[in-house]
Amino acid sequence: MCTVFGTRALPILVRFAVFGEGLMAAKPRQLIVGLTGGIGCGKSTLLKELRQLGAACSDDDAIVHELYEPGGAAVEPLRCLCPWAVESGRVQREALAKYIQTSEDPSKTLRSVESVVHPLVLEARQRFVQSTDAWLVVLDIPLLLEGLRAQGVQSGSGHLDSILLVTCSVDVQRERCLARAKMTKEKLDFILSKQMTLSERLPYAEFVVDTAPRGLDERSSLIAARAQAAKAVATLAARHGGPWRIHLPVEPRLTQPRPLEASIRPKLLPPVCVTFDLDDTLFPTRLS
Repeated sequence: MCTVFGTRALPILVRFAVFGEGLMAAKPRQLIVGLTGGIGCGKSTLLKELRQLGAACSDDDAIVHELYEPGGAAVEPLRCLCPWAVESGRVQREALAKYIQTSEDPSKTLRSVESVVHPLVLEARQRFVQSTDAWLVVLDIPLLLEGLRAQGVQSGSGHLDSILLVTCSVDVQRERCLARAKMTKEKLDFILSKQMTLSERLPYAEFVVDTAPRGLDERSSLIAARAQAAKAVATLAARHGGPWRIHLPVEPRLTQPRPLEASIRPKLLPPVCVTFDLDDTLFPTRLS
């Protein structure tokens, strides 16, 4: 049974976990958590809630958007691959998708695009982790679990400290997706066929947040999701070891981020797709 907390109760729950007697671990450490879930399950909404609870959050899709904007690191390399996909200094995502899908060998062409974009995404993600002193870092990584499975990891959080899985009923998922611009039933069915099922995802997740509990309206569902997120953060706060902030070595003037000490260097999973958002970027998305 889901207990719904009011929004005022959430900071109290988190503060209790951080300062509560007997809950803190012996030594504070930064925790890196992966956020994942199926399309339309509410990852973006939950990421906002986690930010409000004090987590530093990175979003791979947002990174790709930045890389494709004027001045972005992916613009010129992709212009070399596909000149007509760049207009006014910006990568046109639909044009890039069309270039891949209509090429003589789409798989080879996609790998060429991935060879440009993936290293830049991983670099930006690593730079983000290095630059924050937040005790909780949340990485929203498309196809995180599919990537772990491709690497032979069958359960558990792999290279991360924990994984938070966002889910909802299939009916709600489809309703949310089909209400979005440019989404069709055929496109949604294709995307879902490329993603793991809930039963396949559960062995990887330490925390599961249902963004649409049965019997609750939209507002109540959001409150319930906040409560579930706060409970997860409370558990992680106790594991973190205390209210102290973690200061990682950062040198802003360096053109490349200074490497972290081996004891705190995160082992981040390379991207397994260019992006997996809803704006006609790249379909299909490959794991190989």
